[in-house]
Amino acid sequence: MSNKDNSIADKKQNASVSSDDLKPAGNTDELEEQIETLKSEVTKLKDQNTRLLAEHHNLGTRLRREFETKKQYVITDFAKEILDVGDILATGLDNCEDKKSEHYRGMEMTLDKFYVILKQHGITPIKSMHENFNHDVHEALTSQESDEHNPGTIIHVVQEGYKFKDRVLRPAKVIVSKKVSQDS
Repeated sequence: MSNKDNSIADKKQNASVSSDDLKPAGNTDELEEQIETLKSEVTKLKDQNTRLLAEHHNLGTRLRREFETKKQYVITDFAKEILDVGDILATGLDNCEDKKSEHYRGMEMTLDKFYVILKQHGITPIKSMHENFNHDVHEALTSQESDEHNPGTIIHVVQEGYKFKDRVLRPAKVIVSKKVSQDS
């Protein structure tokens, strides 16, 4: 055998490994405990991450919805003020003595256009006359005895009320019927 072959055989004998040599240098229970702790922390962090992502998504959704609602109803302040212009035009028409004049016709056309524009923007009058009083959309200024109408029926509209989509812009100011008292 050559020297080369002898050195390979010596290395093989010296290279034999016992099962004790394969065990980790530290306590395996300790390492397994660390592994379980790390796995638990990873699970906890994944859960936190999932919750944060869901919270972020929900916040974005809520903010978009709030923005859309505010954008949709931003017109309400302007609309409340512009309704007064319509009231003034309607009062002018009611008080005009010459219903055949060009002045009257011009005001009537202006008021008609005003109502068309309101409707185009989702602003509609609240139906009130001869309806039952509804405190959500009507404001009772007073009540009047009436044997022609059921109690709680609107018998006169002092000022028109308006809604913008599903919200009341201005309640209708009304006079409501009440039962005729026996003293009268």
